[in-house]
Amino acid sequence: MVKPPSPSKSAVLQSHLDHADAAFQSLQPTLLAIDSAVLSPLKGDLQRAAIAALGVALWAQTDEPRARFADAAACKSLRFDLASIKRLESAALAAWYIRHHALLSAGTSSEAKLPADLDARSAEVRNRMFKCAEYNLDHDAEAVRVIDHVRPGTGYLDRANDLYALANLYRQHARVLADDRRHWRADDEKAARGLYAEILQGLGLVPGTDGVDWIEMGARAWHLLRSTYAEVSIVGACLYRSEPADALFPNLVAVSRSPASPSAATEVPAPPAPLPA
Repeated sequence: MVKPPSPSKSAVLQSHLDHADAAFQSLQPTLLAIDSAVLSPLKGDLQRAAIAALGVALWAQTDEPRARFADAAACKSLRFDLASIKRLESAALAAWYIRHHALLSAGTSSEAKLPADLDARSAEVRNRMFKCAEYNLDHDAEAVRVIDHVRPGTGYLDRANDLYALANLYRQHARVLADDRRHWRADDEKAARGLYAEILQGLGLVPGTDGVDWIEMGARAWHLLRSTYAEVSIVGACLYRSEPADALFPNLVAVSRSPASPSAATEVPAPPAPLPA
């Protein structure tokens, strides 16, 4: 009997993306519960990162990888939950869905120009806060990670995200930063949050009629996706330590900044077949 042709990767992807709405709805309470102070928006395409993570989640649920992950879950010392793989699939689908709606809400308005006054004020506050944080928080590894993330920002949307991330740093490290007599301003955190909202409004990126701020929700989705992916990829890298780690478990930040054409992002990346255990 002739077997029916196997579905293409794009068809497999589409069959899962059809459930992206449901994944978002199920995870929305979890996303909203994330403390805004820990958010650091992704400076890349969240959909690319989501699709790469989805590819790993789907592959990890096939027979051979699932058996290895199940062995890892049976080891109490690893404290690995096999359900993390399914959670990664849901987090990836929700992230893809959120980015999709952010793009829809933006339309062509992302090309808009900000008023000169807003441009100048937001740049001044962003640069001053960045200098203050960079100089005074070089001893804090997590703060340095955020600062390095903010450093290469270009464009109005990046500036809005920079202000949001810096405002969170100011909230977390106010006592340390307040000792900087040159760059510290007591009202900069509040100003940064206000300017963030003004820039989004100027670009047309305001909450839609559904009341969802898809830009902020994207930052929440990235936080959840990154942490869930780490749970799976760290254990996976150990299970497949004889394999190229970047091929099986790609760096999501690097993937999100890939210059590949948009059509390339419609394929679920399939990790190469692993060597026998």
